[in-house]
Amino acid sequence: MILIDAFPTQMWVEPLGWTLLHSLWQGAVITVVTWMVLRGYGVRLRSQTRYVLCCSALGLSVAAPILTFVSFSLSPDRGAMVTPASAATSVLGVVSPITSASRSSGGAVLVLPWVVLAWMIGVFARALWITSAWLAVRRLARSAAQPIDAMWARVLEQLQRELRVDRHVGLRLSALVDVPCVIGWLRPIVLLPPAACLCLSPQQMEAVLAHELAHIKRHDFLINSLQRIAEALLFYHPGAWWMSRQIRIEREHCCDDVAVAVCPDVVAYTRALTALEVSRHASEPLLAATDGDLVGRIRRLLSGRENAVSGIAPITAVTLLLVGIGAYALAAPASRPSAQHDSAGTLRETSPAPTQELIRQFDGSRTRRDRVDAISRLSGDLSTAAWQKLVLIAEQDPDFDVRKEAVSYIAGRATPAAVQELIRLYGASREQAMKLQVLSYLSGLRTSESMAKIREIAEGDRDPVIRAQALDYVLGR
Repeated sequence: MILIDAFPTQMWVEPLGWTLLHSLWQGAVITVVTWMVLRGYGVRLRSQTRYVLCCSALGLSVAAPILTFVSFSLSPDRGAMVTPASAATSVLGVVSPITSASRSSGGAVLVLPWVVLAWMIGVFARALWITSAWLAVRRLARSAAQPIDAMWARVLEQLQRELRVDRHVGLRLSALVDVPCVIGWLRPIVLLPPAACLCLSPQQMEAVLAHELAHIKRHDFLINSLQRIAEALLFYHPGAWWMSRQIRIEREHCCDDVAVAVCPDVVAYTRALTALEVSRHASEPLLAATDGDLVGRIRRLLSGRENAVSGIAPITAVTLLLVGIGAYALAAPASRPSAQHDSAGTLRETSPAPTQELIRQFDGSRTRRDRVDAISRLSGDLSTAAWQKLVLIAEQDPDFDVRKEAVSYIAGRATPAAVQELIRLYGASREQAMKLQVLSYLSGLRTSESMAKIREIAEGDRDPVIRAQALDYVLGR
């Protein structure tokens, strides 16, 4: 229960929450631009060029939130809203969250911890799935010990020389796979199902092996692993899933081109793919010859033309999402508290009506429980007035437990201002119990300023109990 209460006050929660919200429109912009390029010019681009474009788009979809989070963490205006309009001059560089907008309202900040918590649960679930899949792949590699016919080993070595694949590639039979596939990156292994050696002609098998060697030469196993990580981090974004699907489609197109160069009989190769598909089961962690959009691949091979990009339905959803987020972002400043500069030139936020209502709720509370609940609600408001009220309660309220609750929420902000306020409260307090409470929070923050204060207390405080406790904190006991 303590961890749940402390979670919203962690200093990284609010920047991460805003980052996740901004990643919705950032990813939408990247997805729409990628789709427009593929739709307008895709049929004229080589499959490798389209592949690089989709990989770059997915990588940018991951990099943009990371840079946004860093910018929010370093900015004093953590609630500032990034709008599509503010990024119009750099559509593909949508990573700057610092605008002139003021901080978010208290209501929005109260929602952010739940957004972060839901995201963490989703990422954890995806991580469990990826881990289980990789464990299955490792078991598959250990079990694939059946020897392969020497003829196919010689064919593989000849293809390696032709395709200039310098690494050693293992070739194994495995009854646990339905189609030829590749596992491993540093020590790759091509797994062949026994049925493939029986139902495919030597020319077809040679083309299939060339397809798998193309995966190895292109380091597709490594890229596929990174792709899984990106999918886990952006599991909530339909644009990320669309881009990831396009990467798989283009990856198979690239390897098909290599296979067709080895096996000029395109009809025979497409028949081999069809025969393998009949007996296959889904095996996403692997790179199989029948991955991707098989119907589209066969149509492309037989027609000799690139397929137009598909995915109208997800793009429509992402476009609607972009419109909704953009409309909110553009309209939100009117509903947010205004900001003004004080005499020191520091941007300060004027107190919105909800803040005054929270303050009135505290002042009107009569029982200790009601006052503690009011402090909890007040702590979710990041306005200047709310902060000043928390400080006033921590310093002057007659009830020790109420003061202690206010101090805990001040410490929970974990900002330099919070550290300075705790140091000031320690100096202003005359009660040993309150001083020990503040001391424990200073120790928990573990900043250079707080630890310097604790060392100062351990060396010179008049109270031996407090000195002993401070010394324990310094020594890490």
